[in-house]
Amino acid sequence: MSFHYSDLFVNTGGPKRLEKSGPLPHALEGRIVIVSPSNPNTLVVLLVENGTVSIVNERALTGENGSAPRFFDIVPLSPGLLLGASENWPMRLRGPDAPLRRADFEGALPAPADGNISRTGERKSVVLSSLSAEEEPLRHLIEVGANDEVLSHHALSLTKRWLSPGPLATSAHYLSIENPAIAQMGTTATQAVALVDAPVRIRRVPRGEHDTPPSLISTEASWCKSVINAYSDNDVTVIDWLSALTLKGPGFLERVVVEGDTVSSHILDDRPLETVSIDPLVAAGKPSRLYAVSADELIGFDLSHHVGVGYRFQNVVGLGRPYFLRDPQGQSDDEGWILIIGYNKERGLSELFILDATSLRQGPVATITLASALAGGSFLCHLAPQPKNPH
Repeated sequence: MSFHYSDLFVNTGGPKRLEKSGPLPHALEGRIVIVSPSNPNTLVVLLVENGTVSIVNERALTGENGSAPRFFDIVPLSPGLLLGASENWPMRLRGPDAPLRRADFEGALPAPADGNISRTGERKSVVLSSLSAEEEPLRHLIEVGANDEVLSHHALSLTKRWLSPGPLATSAHYLSIENPAIAQMGTTATQAVALVDAPVRIRRVPRGEHDTPPSLISTEASWCKSVINAYSDNDVTVIDWLSALTLKGPGFLERVVVEGDTVSSHILDDRPLETVSIDPLVAAGKPSRLYAVSADELIGFDLSHHVGVGYRFQNVVGLGRPYFLRDPQGQSDDEGWILIIGYNKERGLSELFILDATSLRQGPVATITLASALAGGSFLCHLAPQPKNPH
């Protein structure tokens, strides 16, 4: 699904000024787009201008025929365009009151069972993933450029396995992570499931080589809860994901290194984590920092030293996915701010917390109180102001 400025940012009833505490960093100027995983998903658009913040749009994301697609991610692809990934068809938002409508990216996408999204290593394009409903299951990886054009399309044959959320793309490869199949036991009411005794596998396809068959690599992991990032370093592929010993067990930050046919892995931190994110603009897809949520704690990981420090919120629950906003004047990878949504139990409203990424332990430097209570696990992205037309 793609969002355009003309669609999203038409004021619905006029902007409403929101309460804030603390001075807002200048880098926040522009728009903040929030998706709440309620049913249906809720879209909230904030405008930050001259140090003040207003809500300019809040609406339920409903599709054609009243459907309510569930979104996994939203990614700024260019200054005027957002791409979103849902569990159904990629769709376009036609206007502030119009339903979402299917967009087929020039016919490249078949009928999918998911619509995951991943940035490429260079961050100049994204990779959409979909599952076909054909007799032979296929995972389709479609690379989309900044103008919605299809740059590449690969179809990978699959065995009967579950796929972890999100494809991966590096400067050298497309990657698909395959979890073990799941055996259903007992009745539907008991929801008893067990993992088939098989490891997580990585299916890897060289970018730009359509005739090269994919390589299939087995790992020692039992279950991949979510994929975070991947990058290529010469002939080595490095993948960070949240792994678990059981289907519903806690996730732990794990790094997997693939060199030829050799696979090694190690747990980077032994704290159970719920969600992890990286700087969306990191060069060549090789991050030195990760940001994660563990219950009521926001943690920043320095991957070069394998150290994690964080801040524990008080009277706040339902923390969402952290978003790193780089300081335009910053020199190092951690110079910027972390934006994260949480529900304030005392106020009965959700709040947007802004923390200095270089000193997370100091807590929020500013807080924006939203107009409603959003669902736990909300995620967001920031869009800088569009350049003004001199004419």
